Amino acid sequence: MANNLETFKLFNIDYFDEINIGEINLSKEVLQKLDEKFLRDNKIVPFYEDEKIIKIFISNPTSLKIAEQFQYIFNKEIQIFGTDEENIIKILNNILEKKLEEEKTEIEVENITESGQYEIQDILEKANEVPIIKWVNSIIQKAIYKNASDIHIEPQEQKINVRLRIDGVLYEEEVLPKNFLQPIISRIKIMSKLDIAEQRLPQDGKIRIKSSDKEFDIRVSFLPTIFGERVVLRLLDKNQQFLAFEELGFLKEDLEIINKILSYKNGVVFITGPTGSGKTTTLYSFLMKLKNNKNNIITIEDPVEYQLNGISQMNVKPEINLTFAKGLRHILRQDPDIIMIGEVRDLETAEIAVRASLTGHLVFSTLHTNDAVSAITRLIDMGIPSYLIASSLRAVIAQRLIRKLCPYCKIKENNIYKSNGCEKCNNIGYKGRIGIFEILFIDDKIADLFHYNYYENKLKEYLISKNFKTLYLDGLKKVEMGITTREELLNVIY
Repeated sequence: MANNLETFKLFNIDYFDEINIGEINLSKEVLQKLDEKFLRDNKIVPFYEDEKIIKIFISNPTSLKIAEQFQYIFNKEIQIFGTDEENIIKILNNILEKKLEEEKTEIEVENITESGQYEIQDILEKANEVPIIKWVNSIIQKAIYKNASDIHIEPQEQKINVRLRIDGVLYEEEVLPKNFLQPIISRIKIMSKLDIAEQRLPQDGKIRIKSSDKEFDIRVSFLPTIFGERVVLRLLDKNQQFLAFEELGFLKEDLEIINKILSYKNGVVFITGPTGSGKTTTLYSFLMKLKNNKNNIITIEDPVEYQLNGISQMNVKPEINLTFAKGLRHILRQDPDIIMIGEVRDLETAEIAVRASLTGHLVFSTLHTNDAVSAITRLIDMGIPSYLIASSLRAVIAQRLIRKLCPYCKIKENNIYKSNGCEKCNNIGYKGRIGIFEILFIDDKIADLFHYNYYENKLKEYLISKNFKTLYLDGLKKVEMGITTREELLNVIY
């Protein structure tokens, strides 16, 4: 503390050991413009304003130039004060809570018309129960604030459990009285443009919202249970930036193989893994890498999760018999260079994908298998001849998502990093997720195995002889690098 005080004295900056959270005074306009990541990364936070000035705390004098940017952002004189990092975090958490409160009633719901045009409509006035409106808005805002992917509203015999899925794990957020269920369900159905009266059958809907200058698509699923309708809301950030391959989790030794796979002009590439393992995100990153003025890229998905600029995307619609197979036939008439199929579920789709690859198209798709080798067995079980697999398959990439240790509080014991927990990770010890991968690249030797009677055991023996890196081994490297823990790896793999 003394060192901090002396350092700030050199810069003629007043330093405060202690702060009073109650003195924080920021307007709604300032709260809306604050970027949490920017503030946390630079250990800087505004804490007071009036008509002429904004007061700002910094924890390091080297942040002076950054603090001065606030003068241009808010067009006010700035006054800079020093304090330690712990105080910065306390103030930041406090003002973010205030920001959340301000935003609770400021969700704009967009009505999606059949023409595909969006007309903003304030349907919040259509519901009479103001507390219910506020609660639904509040839980959506909490999910956005905590970077949750899903909201689960689960009726029990005497209560309602409300849980948020954060980094793949469900955490209890609230417990509500059972009599809240029907108003909440009705409110969400109104927002989703669904039939309020229908309570016996499952229903799926969609909500599009704007909050704090961000747009979200929310996929809504209702399921009737013995204790009432259960609802899950999946949040999709329309402004999501697709990550570089290193940020996805590919290690340096993998990048050469990935770039070789993406250089092919034809063939099939499968991404495998269970639901929620990040397959679509990996595929989208591949497509964005391949997007240029020379490539015609078309996708068929169920449903389209994120809209990709410069890429043509279409949804399957089983209710009008627009299946993957039927849509794929029509896509081939559009002269595509690269095709992405959301999932290969049947022989017909698999056959069209394989034959498309043999006629000069690069095809990407997904399969639900536990590892890369099992994908080949799955294709053969579907009825694809092994010689066609040998001719068309370029690679199979199996993947999972694994939680990353919080970089602010992880601790090292006996050369192994462990989770701890702090304010920045909500005392969980983990923050964010990253992929672990196994990449089965189809070389000439493997292709030769397919030309004869395919045996999974022979392929596995060959891969072992080549020191094939499995999901577990890739995860183990990330444990050694301090990215995750062995406990998390075992939990995800087994």
